[in-house]
Amino acid sequence: MHQLFGDIPSKFKLSYITFFISIALNGFSDNYSSRPIFLDTSIFGACWLWSCRLYPVNGKRTKVNRLVLPSFRRYKPSPITSPAACHWLCDRILSNITSCSSQASNNIFFSPNIFISRKNAGRRRIVNEDELIEKLSRLDFVAYTLEDMSVADQARLFSQAEIIVAPHGAGLTNMIFSEKAAIIELFGSGMPLFYFSLAKGLGFQYDFLKCQPQGEDMRVNYDELSKLINRFI
Repeated sequence: MHQLFGDIPSKFKLSYITFFISIALNGFSDNYSSRPIFLDTSIFGACWLWSCRLYPVNGKRTKVNRLVLPSFRRYKPSPITSPAACHWLCDRILSNITSCSSQASNNIFFSPNIFISRKNAGRRRIVNEDELIEKLSRLDFVAYTLEDMSVADQARLFSQAEIIVAPHGAGLTNMIFSEKAAIIELFGSGMPLFYFSLAKGLGFQYDFLKCQPQGEDMRVNYDELSKLINRFI
């Protein structure tokens, strides 16, 4: 979901272009390894009602007749993507998945209290996750693994969410689909402020829990977490 803030909002003004265009996509590497991360083109397809062609570049030299180079949408003085671009992206995707989906898909119910699992990730996993999920269920929380969900269902999940508990990670970018959510971010080692800035920029309630680091993973203290959750219930 990194491209929600890297590539798509930078093309915010392309929505005003009325002629047929091709959008060049390039892969990139994450900050922790040299492995390439390729863009999820289904996210791009959900953003535009008019016709466009997605053209993978992936480092190759490309000759074009006309070049439009959009800048990143930033909200000064914070380094986050502008809230205006986030709202545009949210409206585009939610309206398009609603119009393109069956009535049964649009009526899928998700819990308003959601816990985002990183069990399939390579780091920032919760080592006592099974125990934590069992205890969170007493507060009517349901665990979701975003890798097992389509882009459309991820958007629907967060659009219905009222309280979101999640380890720091790209899945939290989905908060832009929420109307008025409370965010509780879990940290092991390190405390990047990106999602704090994003939540505040969108007008959401935000808090965090510093957990016990376990290498690149973490152990969550349920009693401390439940105190934070009860502030938002």
